[in-house]
Amino acid sequence: MEPSKFLGVVPDPRSEMEKAQDWQHDEIAAAAPGPVTWVEKPITALRRFPKRNQTSSLSCMAQSGAKALGIENVVEEGTFVELSALPVYRARSNFPNGGMFQQDLFSILSKPTACLEKDMPSQGMNENQMNTAPVSMNDAMKQLAEYYRANGYMFLPAGNIDQMAGILDQGKAVHLLMYFMPDEWWRPYPTIIYPGLSNDSNASHHGITAVDRTLWQGKKALLIEDSAGNDTSIDGTGQRILTEDFLMQRCYGAGYLLFKKNADATVPKPKHYFTKRSLFFGLMNDPEVAALQKILQYETFLPYSLNGNLLPLGNMLQMTCAGLKKWQVKHGIMDFATEPDVRKVRFGPKSIGLANSLYAN
Repeated sequence: MEPSKFLGVVPDPRSEMEKAQDWQHDEIAAAAPGPVTWVEKPITALRRFPKRNQTSSLSCMAQSGAKALGIENVVEEGTFVELSALPVYRARSNFPNGGMFQQDLFSILSKPTACLEKDMPSQGMNENQMNTAPVSMNDAMKQLAEYYRANGYMFLPAGNIDQMAGILDQGKAVHLLMYFMPDEWWRPYPTIIYPGLSNDSNASHHGITAVDRTLWQGKKALLIEDSAGNDTSIDGTGQRILTEDFLMQRCYGAGYLLFKKNADATVPKPKHYFTKRSLFFGLMNDPEVAALQKILQYETFLPYSLNGNLLPLGNMLQMTCAGLKKWQVKHGIMDFATEPDVRKVRFGPKSIGLANSLYAN
């Protein structure tokens, strides 16, 4: 029986200044920007991973996050790894209250937290069991948790299905936050019934994993896997089809995990001579900003990947400014060292002079 209301996602309690430092896909994209071609695929040709069952717990975020982390191993090593949601859920910052917020989930998945499902079962458990079952790990479990953890995460614009498709095309998963009324969601093909619904306490809030994409009845759509309400999904597998119109109206958060082996990447030293007198928050598609981002990647203040697909886009937003502030502190340029709002950090004459002395040749 499908749940009547779901509150598995809780509001993000962080300040706007803290949220401003999150890594954003619009600054360092995991796929080259460009048009996405959409084709219709039969359901049987779409990707499918082991069904999860959270029963009556509020562990949807941990369940969907563990699945996304297991899918990340497919990208890197070709094998899906079924990881336990139990230690992930227990590590939440709001324990023992139910539900999680997305940044908390991603932060936990970037630490050695998720062991193998077979070593710590997490399926078919109610909320009390998820909150009280033993979560201690032996040394072997800890080593595997370290091996399978993510190396960071990116946030995507909610509702931008083409950007999500670009991530899915790499074999990765996209993690989504959804709000809805029960009769809209608990069906194989969720449908907007209440167009005026707002993201407030009257709606259910749920975390899911998108695993593939297709055209469905001529509309762009994502295939998602749900750990709740399996009996209302496609063939009882937990899969549902979300069309673009549903996604744009009901998705309010999206993101994906970064390769767990990013730390092993070797970044080539960039070369650039800066000609502008200042770079600042809000510049978009700026080649000088892209050059700065490559320097910050080289000095490990912005993420990079083994296959080099974290591409600087030349958009100077929060994560670039946060990385720049750390770069300035490292090099003794202290103009913005005490500035709490990273959006006020500038790449000014002192920084540009130093960068040119280090990277012009």
